[in-house]
This record gives sequence, C-alpha cells and structure tokens, in this order.
Amino acid sequence: ITNITKTKDASGLFMYGSVPIQNFASPEIGLMYQFKNKFGGMVGVQYNNITNEPDFKLGFLIRL
Repeated sequence: ITNITKTKDASGLFMYGSVPIQNFASPEIGLMYQFKNKFGGMVGVQYNNITNEPDFKLGFLIRL
C-alpha cells in the first residue's frame, strides 16, 4: 500500500495590527493577501500622532 500526499500552495487574506515599541500612540491596522505562498500585497492605515491624521501604507511581499 502506498500513500500519496499532495500539498497545495495556499492563498489567503490576513488581518494584522502593529504598535511601535517606543511610541504606543501610533497604532497600525491593515490587510495582507498572500498568493500561493510566493507573492503578496498589503494595505494599511497608521495613525500619525504628530499630524493627528492617518497615514496610508501600501506594501508588496516576495518570498525569498
């Protein structure tokens, strides 16, 4: 008897949050989408406590 296990590269949507270590008054929250464990993109918004306005962020991910 032989068992064959197939593994698929998964894609998925993640929600993240981050807080700077030195200044807790500037939190960030966003979404990250990973495509088949190879590429991804992320969008987020961070509160800027100096200007009292939100900063919008955009990022890209590439697996090394």
